[in-house]
Amino acid sequence: MERISTRLLDELGRIVLPSVSREALDWGNGTALDIFEDADNRQVILRQALPCCVFCKGETDLHPFGGKYICGECLKSIRRP
Repeated sequence: MERISTRLLDELGRIVLPSVSREALDWGNGTALDIFEDADNRQVILRQALPCCVFCKGETDLHPFGGKYICGECLKSIRRP
């Protein structure tokens, strides 16, 4: 892991990610990020969020619908009479 820069938290706890990092990761405005906390090592890790089912949060067999995703299992349960 390479240090890119050092940033200060503002009064609301926000930081700005350096443009060089956003460009390298192809993260534009509106990119969804998962935030992971490792309190033992005093680290926060950001990862681009994977699409997931709006109902069960599953990440496999996804079907797009209205800008969201529904997995095959949830889709089957919705279609059952």
